[in-house]
Amino acid sequence: MNFSQKITVEDIAHFIGLNRSYLCSLFTKTTKGSIQDYLIRYRMEMAAKMLVNTDLTIGNIARSVGYADPLLFSKIFKRIKGMSPKAYRSESLLQGKMPID
Repeated sequence: MNFSQKITVEDIAHFIGLNRSYLCSLFTKTTKGSIQDYLIRYRMEMAAKMLVNTDLTIGNIARSVGYADPLLFSKIFKRIKGMSPKAYRSESLLQGKMPID
């Protein structure tokens, strides 16, 4: 629920009442990935949905998913999705993708 906020693994551990190292160990064992990687991928999935479903600017979408710096957001989005947010939006429009709930 708080993915759009500036959140740390320490914050998550404190919220659920576990030691940070123990939480990371459990998460990695269960998901085969880190909490940080999961959070980044989740944010990029939410951003991808916003790119298809809204007319928000890329800067506004970046801020909506927890990135104050749109350039950093675009760099990470491209690394995860294989194309820039602008290209992703254009490609989605060309393919006629329907909005996603």
